Amino acid sequence: MRGLNNKIINLSVFCCAFLLFGCGSGGGTATPVGTAASTYTVSVTVSGLNGTGLILQNNAGNNLSVTANGVNTFSSALTTGTNYLVSVLTQPSSPTQSCLLKNESGVVASANVSDISLVCHGVGRFAYFVNQGSNTVSAYAISASTGILSAVNANIATGTGPSTISVTPNGQFAYVTNVSDNNIWIYSANTATGALTYTGNSIATGNNPNSAVIDPGGKFFYVGNFADNTISVYAINSSTGALTNTGAATVTGTNPYSIKIDPNGSFLYCTNYSDNTVSTFKINSSTGALSSIGTAVATGTTPMALNIAPNGKFAYVLNAGSNTISTYSLNTTTGALTAAGSAIATGNVPSAISFDPTGKFAYVVNDYSTNVSIFAINSSTGALTDTGLTASTGNGPVSMAVDPSGQFAYITNLRSNTVSMYTMNTLTGALASNGSAIATGSYPNAIIIVN
Repeated sequence: MRGLNNKIINLSVFCCAFLLFGCGSGGGTATPVGTAASTYTVSVTVSGLNGTGLILQNNAGNNLSVTANGVNTFSSALTTGTNYLVSVLTQPSSPTQSCLLKNESGVVASANVSDISLVCHGVGRFAYFVNQGSNTVSAYAISASTGILSAVNANIATGTGPSTISVTPNGQFAYVTNVSDNNIWIYSANTATGALTYTGNSIATGNNPNSAVIDPGGKFFYVGNFADNTISVYAINSSTGALTNTGAATVTGTNPYSIKIDPNGSFLYCTNYSDNTVSTFKINSSTGALSSIGTAVATGTTPMALNIAPNGKFAYVLNAGSNTISTYSLNTTTGALTAAGSAIATGNVPSAISFDPTGKFAYVVNDYSTNVSIFAINSSTGALTDTGLTASTGNGPVSMAVDPSGQFAYITNLRSNTVSMYTMNTLTGALASNGSAIATGSYPNAIIIVN
């Protein structure tokens, strides 16, 4: 009887062990019964917030009210392998701001998620544009409440045929390319008043410099030389604004027309007007040097304007010869562009494309249709859908700028010598005229807005 009892006890021990450790063939160790899986928090680092009422969501719930800059953490933690998608439910007001997320989606690994950032911007403070026919640059202040422009100094001399204006991220220096003089004039900018003052310094470019861009870090200035088929690279002295040519210009396709840099400052893209292509270059973060990546990608006929969506995931090219927009997905790791669907129709001779700061809408300026076409952007694919909404412009609209808060927009009208002003509907994307257009110099061209 005792032997039988011992066998029963041994069998019970064996069964308990079997239940605890299992007999699967996967080689893993089961989570002990009653032990909770590890969870990890999702945090967002907020900067630039001045308004109130900002609310974030994770996976369309778990509302997080944000009242201060710095690290803000959602209350619900997530287990390893769970997807997260942070979004803005309500943008700040009083004052109105537009906040843009970065690294907002992913899969939880075995650590807290802490690389999500949210940057908020208010209304732009100043607008600058060049007057190509009168060889001047104009500076205007922007009313934070109405968006109306008022002149600071409207007729500052430039070289012959000013084609672009660029301002450093700190707002202290401005550069104007002069397409007929083949040079760049350098200006100091008063960050309190917006006034521009010519420093007396200039630097040579290639032939017909008609496009330009500053990298997001403010270290390098790039100029596309239309007649030379090159891009010149300059280092920026952050203290004086002086430019130093870094070496031989980089070869592009035939007639580079528009150049843009992705938001991370890693890649530069260039439309080649006569080749019907767009070229991609890797930016050396130390020297600013450009190195070509792969083969130029096909566009429509006569590609002019190029722009990159605020999230840095999609690029759009306006084809003036075929009156279409080409859409590309942008690989943020390699910089490669991949055509995304067929080109879609625009108005007649599309000349500029801009976005609202949150990347919900694209605005295409149609030179010979004298209007703006408004498209909704699919945040997952980048696909554009015509909203059916348009806005009238002056004669010959060629450049558009949207203020960082997403409340106001401005368009230069080359042949009517005016700047049109608009208010923006953040829900529908609609543009509404904001008072009478203001008179400019002769042939106003590139326009930008700075904080």
